[in-house]
Amino acid sequence: MYREVLLDSDNMIKWSVHNAKNLRRLSLKATKFPFEKTLTHTTPRKNEWTMIFVVLRKVRTNQDIYNILYTSLRADEGDIYMLLTPSKKSTMTASVFPPHFMKRFRERMGLELKGKELARRYFILNDSGYFVKKPDGDHEECLCTREGICLGEFINDRMYVARTFIRYDMSLGWQREAFEKFRRMFNGNISVLAVGSEYTENSEIKEVYRERDRSQPIIFHH
Repeated sequence: MYREVLLDSDNMIKWSVHNAKNLRRLSLKATKFPFEKTLTHTTPRKNEWTMIFVVLRKVRTNQDIYNILYTSLRADEGDIYMLLTPSKKSTMTASVFPPHFMKRFRERMGLELKGKELARRYFILNDSGYFVKKPDGDHEECLCTREGICLGEFINDRMYVARTFIRYDMSLGWQREAFEKFRRMFNGNISVLAVGSEYTENSEIKEVYRERDRSQPIIFHH
């Protein structure tokens, strides 16, 4: 899945470059900010991609413009969404959101949206965040985003699987202090990261983590 998405993302990005001038023109005429425009495209590899172009303010710097890029893969239980995110090392990482995650996000945020509209609603406000490692966990980490927390784990050095979603007020025990620290950080600005065109060569999976012992109790509640 990761290799397919990584390689095909290059097709989506090349396609989006052709729309860059039109997007810039629209954003310059905008009167309401943040300005956002959603583009969808099916690549030659038959994957449908969504790119959300965001401009934070009228007078802008490179930190005020960014893209949200994701696709979905069909599985028996529903759509699995994969969000590509630049890392600080100029590589690309993928966050995976199974159907169960989107179901919990919908329930716990009290939303009526479903399917693609629900996914877009999640990514437009929660495309980036801060990782918090679970105490004594094997690659289990929480991802604090603007609206809540993803509870999940890294399955290799490039992929994070978000198992479920909770609101900040649902935090328990050690989570409360740890999550609150990062929740407050969303009052400021999150650094916009970028990668070069060679990211597909630099973003190969180098380490696959062992499976967590699921017979052991965990304190994440679903």
